[in-house]
Amino acid sequence: MITDIESSISGLLEEAVLKAIVTNHRTKVPVDINWFRGNLQLHWTRHLTDHSINHPSNFRVFVDDKVLMGQLVEALRHALEGNTKDDRVQTATVCTVLGYGPGFELTKLVERLLIVAIGRGHQYAARNLFRGINEGVAEYQVIRLLTGLHIDSEIEIRPGIRLVSLPSGTAELPPLFGFMGEIQTRDLLNQTMLVTDYTVSPVYANPDSFVLPEEVFQHKQLCTDLPDFDIQTFCDALSLISNGAIEWVSDWNYIKPDEVFVVHGQHTGATITQYSALRERRNVQIDAEQVAEAISLYTSMKSLTEGDARKLQIPITRWIKSKTRQPLVDTFIDLGIALESLYLDPGTGDQQSFRLRLRAALFLREGVNEREAVIRDVREIYNLRSKAVHEGAVNNSEATRSYQEKAEELCRESIIKTVSYAQVNGEFPQWSRLELGGAMKE
Repeated sequence: MITDIESSISGLLEEAVLKAIVTNHRTKVPVDINWFRGNLQLHWTRHLTDHSINHPSNFRVFVDDKVLMGQLVEALRHALEGNTKDDRVQTATVCTVLGYGPGFELTKLVERLLIVAIGRGHQYAARNLFRGINEGVAEYQVIRLLTGLHIDSEIEIRPGIRLVSLPSGTAELPPLFGFMGEIQTRDLLNQTMLVTDYTVSPVYANPDSFVLPEEVFQHKQLCTDLPDFDIQTFCDALSLISNGAIEWVSDWNYIKPDEVFVVHGQHTGATITQYSALRERRNVQIDAEQVAEAISLYTSMKSLTEGDARKLQIPITRWIKSKTRQPLVDTFIDLGIALESLYLDPGTGDQQSFRLRLRAALFLREGVNEREAVIRDVREIYNLRSKAVHEGAVNNSEATRSYQEKAEELCRESIIKTVSYAQVNGEFPQWSRLELGGAMKE
């Protein structure tokens, strides 16, 4: 139901759009409002860098009618009653894309309403404003840019969490990206994002009602099946299931750019760039079935004790690193560390090579012949690791590459089986008991 005040603001905006003047921020030269409307709509649906001369932030929109502007400010003051202080209002962008600030003058909110009215229509702008006021909830997304995988189409992990593939052309990139550090636009092509839906409430608040934004603005992840979704653990699980090296390189918050409460015009923020090594990963193809398996493993990994999870992170990190584009000598060092951290205890000493291959064989295989094969493989893998450490080189031969693949698979299998064992038994395997012929818990 449209209230009188919403209808009034809609009518005032309709009049304001007809009187609106748009000028280039630098040259002060007026531009055609229909051109500006098309430019806004393009910016709201496609990725344009902040350096683009046609970026909306390079233009000023105003109405040279003080009476009309005063009427709009008065209408907003009435609509936001209880949420303003000295004609200022704070919006949920303070804790999603902007950072802390003293709020916005109502005149700035009028300007934002005018811009949305130009781009989407005066009725849309008024309705969008009152949806935020009346419902008190706004939606936004937390987006993580992943590397090391490719998907053909969107995969829903759970309602509210999904993997989204990016297009192959820059002109087709959606408006989801903020400051990416060293990552260039071309680096985004054909990549994959993990998108998680959130809500923030309220949308508008008195700027003097709190010291810190989190005292007023509350965040909630929409997906309840996977609360506090842990991107690092998910990437580890998906790497293990797909036999790839999948990591997240950036994350940021995103709000739809035509929302009225985005008063400052920024709809992305808080981007964290861990590194720009998007080209250091060999992409593996991922499908929905593998994602489901990864979520099952993720759940098991999240059930580990804090100490076990910490111990497991060393072999996982080293195993993933071994699968990146790096010198072969570094690969064997990483795989050696991964296997040692899984199977050996501190202070194993001179017997570490023997114990490593014995424990791996007993843990991973049942039959004598199968265990003997593991012992032989691990012996050779450990020899290559020792050569890498002490000589700084290994032969780049077909045989060496074969042992690299065997080492990667043995390490992957060991990690997954250790997670499964710990989930069932509440603890990691007791390797000394296994050496003495004791049965492992089932």
